[in-house]
Amino acid sequence: MLGMSATRFMGVRNAITRLFSTGWGILGSLFAFCGAISAIGALLDPLPERVVLSVVLLVPAVILLSVHAIALHKDRVLLRKGQKVSGQAQGILNGVLFHSGPVVYTRHFSVRFHYTVDGVRYTGRSRFYWMAPILPPDGHLTVFVDPANPQRCAVDL
Repeated sequence: MLGMSATRFMGVRNAITRLFSTGWGILGSLFAFCGAISAIGALLDPLPERVVLSVVLLVPAVILLSVHAIALHKDRVLLRKGQKVSGQAQGILNGVLFHSGPVVYTRHFSVRFHYTVDGVRYTGRSRFYWMAPILPPDGHLTVFVDPANPQRCAVDL
Protein backbone atom coordinates (compact mmCIF):
# COMPACT_ATOMS: atom_id res chain seq x y z
CA MET A 1 0.00 0.00 0.00
CA LEU A 2 2.80 2.39 0.90
CA GLY A 3 4.64 1.57 -2.34
CA MET A 4 1.56 2.45 -4.41
CA SER A 5 1.20 5.75 -2.58
CA ALA A 6 4.85 6.62 -3.20
CA THR A 7 4.52 5.67 -6.87
CA ARG A 8 1.41 7.83 -7.26
CA PHE A 9 3.18 10.74 -5.52
CA MET A 10 6.16 10.44 -7.88
CA GLY A 11 3.81 10.35 -10.88
CA VAL A 12 2.01 13.50 -9.73
CA ARG A 13 5.31 15.21 -8.95
CA ASN A 14 6.70 14.35 -12.40
CA ALA A 15 3.51 15.58 -14.10
CA ILE A 16 3.67 18.90 -12.23
CA THR A 17 7.37 19.29 -13.01
CA ARG A 18 6.72 18.64 -16.73
CA LEU A 19 3.80 21.07 -16.73
CA PHE A 20 5.86 23.92 -15.30
CA SER A 21 9.15 23.14 -17.06
CA THR A 22 8.08 24.65 -20.37
CA GLY A 23 7.36 28.20 -21.44
CA TRP A 24 3.60 27.78 -21.85
CA GLY A 25 3.37 26.14 -18.44
CA ILE A 26 5.27 28.99 -16.80
CA LEU A 27 3.16 31.61 -18.59
CA GLY A 28 -0.06 29.83 -17.61
CA SER A 29 1.06 29.52 -14.01
CA LEU A 30 1.94 33.22 -13.93
CA PHE A 31 -1.55 34.11 -15.16
CA ALA A 32 -3.03 31.66 -12.62
CA PHE A 33 -1.03 33.14 -9.74
CA CYS A 34 -1.96 36.73 -10.62
CA GLY A 35 -5.58 35.72 -11.19
CA ALA A 36 -5.74 33.95 -7.83
CA ILE A 37 -4.35 37.02 -6.05
CA SER A 38 -6.88 39.18 -7.89
CA ALA A 39 -9.72 36.78 -7.02
CA ILE A 40 -8.80 36.91 -3.34
CA GLY A 41 -8.89 40.70 -3.56
CA ALA A 42 -12.29 40.52 -5.29
CA LEU A 43 -13.62 38.27 -2.50
CA LEU A 44 -12.44 40.69 0.18
CA ASP A 45 -13.71 43.79 -1.62
CA PRO A 46 -16.08 42.85 -4.47
CA LEU A 47 -15.59 45.81 -6.77
CA PRO A 48 -16.59 45.09 -10.39
CA GLU A 49 -13.11 46.05 -11.64
CA ARG A 50 -11.47 43.45 -9.40
CA VAL A 51 -13.88 40.73 -10.48
CA VAL A 52 -13.28 41.54 -14.15
CA LEU A 53 -9.50 41.61 -13.62
CA SER A 54 -9.52 38.21 -11.93
CA VAL A 55 -11.60 36.74 -14.78
CA VAL A 56 -9.35 38.36 -17.41
CA LEU A 57 -6.32 36.74 -15.74
CA LEU A 58 -7.82 33.35 -14.92
CA VAL A 59 -9.37 32.60 -18.33
CA PRO A 60 -6.02 32.70 -20.21
CA ALA A 61 -4.44 30.71 -17.37
CA VAL A 62 -7.00 27.95 -17.72
CA ILE A 63 -6.68 27.94 -21.51
CA LEU A 64 -2.86 27.91 -21.52
CA LEU A 65 -2.53 25.26 -18.84
CA SER A 66 -5.27 23.10 -20.37
CA VAL A 67 -3.83 23.16 -23.89
CA HIS A 68 -0.36 22.51 -22.56
CA ALA A 69 -1.52 19.70 -20.26
CA ILE A 70 -3.39 18.04 -23.15
CA ALA A 71 -0.28 18.20 -25.36
CA LEU A 72 1.85 16.71 -22.57
CA HIS A 73 -0.75 14.00 -21.98
CA LYS A 74 -0.70 13.09 -25.68
CA ASP A 75 3.10 12.84 -25.48
CA ARG A 76 2.86 10.59 -22.41
CA VAL A 77 0.37 8.31 -24.20
CA LEU A 78 2.71 8.20 -27.19
CA LEU A 79 5.62 7.33 -24.87
CA ARG A 80 3.59 4.40 -23.49
CA LYS A 81 1.96 3.11 -26.67
CA GLY A 82 4.08 4.41 -29.55
CA GLN A 83 6.37 2.38 -31.76
CA LYS A 84 9.98 2.56 -30.56
CA VAL A 85 12.55 3.54 -33.15
CA SER A 86 16.17 4.56 -32.85
CA GLY A 87 16.95 8.22 -33.28
CA GLN A 88 20.04 10.39 -33.42
CA ALA A 89 20.23 13.76 -31.70
CA GLN A 90 21.45 16.56 -33.96
CA GLY A 91 21.98 18.95 -31.09
CA ILE A 92 20.28 21.25 -28.65
CA LEU A 93 18.56 24.29 -30.07
CA ASN A 94 19.05 27.28 -27.84
CA GLY A 95 16.47 30.04 -28.12
CA VAL A 96 16.64 33.46 -26.49
CA LEU A 97 13.83 35.99 -26.32
CA PHE A 98 14.16 39.68 -25.43
CA HIS A 99 11.47 42.34 -25.05
CA SER A 100 11.95 46.10 -25.26
CA GLY A 101 11.02 48.29 -22.31
CA PRO A 102 11.61 46.43 -19.09
CA VAL A 103 13.99 43.74 -20.24
CA VAL A 104 12.54 40.24 -20.14
CA TYR A 105 15.16 37.62 -20.87
CA THR A 106 14.08 34.04 -21.35
CA ARG A 107 16.09 31.14 -22.58
CA HIS A 108 14.66 27.85 -23.71
CA PHE A 109 16.04 24.64 -25.13
CA SER A 110 14.80 21.89 -27.38
CA VAL A 111 16.49 18.87 -28.89
CA ARG A 112 16.50 18.35 -32.64
CA PHE A 113 16.79 14.75 -33.80
CA HIS A 114 16.20 12.51 -36.78
CA TYR A 115 14.81 9.01 -37.06
CA THR A 116 13.80 6.55 -39.79
CA VAL A 117 10.49 4.70 -40.14
CA ASP A 118 9.94 2.27 -43.04
CA GLY A 119 12.92 3.69 -44.93
CA VAL A 120 11.70 7.31 -44.67
CA ARG A 121 13.84 9.75 -42.69
CA TYR A 122 12.02 12.20 -40.41
CA THR A 123 13.25 15.13 -38.36
CA GLY A 124 11.73 15.90 -34.97
CA ARG A 125 12.06 18.43 -32.20
CA SER A 126 11.33 17.97 -28.53
CA ARG A 127 9.17 20.29 -26.50
CA PHE A 128 10.82 23.38 -25.03
CA TYR A 129 12.57 23.10 -21.69
CA TRP A 130 13.94 25.80 -19.40
CA MET A 131 17.05 23.77 -18.64
CA ALA A 132 19.22 22.11 -21.27
CA PRO A 133 18.40 18.40 -21.30
CA ILE A 134 21.26 15.98 -20.80
CA LEU A 135 21.84 13.92 -23.94
CA PRO A 136 23.57 10.54 -24.08
CA PRO A 137 27.24 10.87 -25.10
CA ASP A 138 26.69 8.95 -28.34
CA GLY A 139 23.56 10.98 -29.20
CA HIS A 140 21.32 7.92 -29.58
CA LEU A 141 17.74 8.51 -28.50
CA THR A 142 14.69 6.31 -28.33
CA VAL A 143 11.96 8.00 -30.32
CA PHE A 144 8.34 6.97 -29.84
CA VAL A 145 6.39 7.26 -33.08
CA ASP A 146 2.67 7.15 -33.82
CA PRO A 147 2.37 4.21 -36.28
CA ALA A 148 -0.58 5.89 -38.04
CA ASN A 149 1.35 9.16 -38.48
CA PRO A 150 5.16 8.70 -38.27
CA GLN A 151 5.72 12.47 -38.28
CA ARG A 152 4.11 12.60 -34.82
CA CYS A 153 6.78 11.61 -32.34
CA ALA A 154 7.96 12.14 -28.78
CA VAL A 155 11.17 11.66 -26.86
CA ASP A 156 11.55 11.30 -23.12
CA LEU A 157 14.34 13.55 -21.98
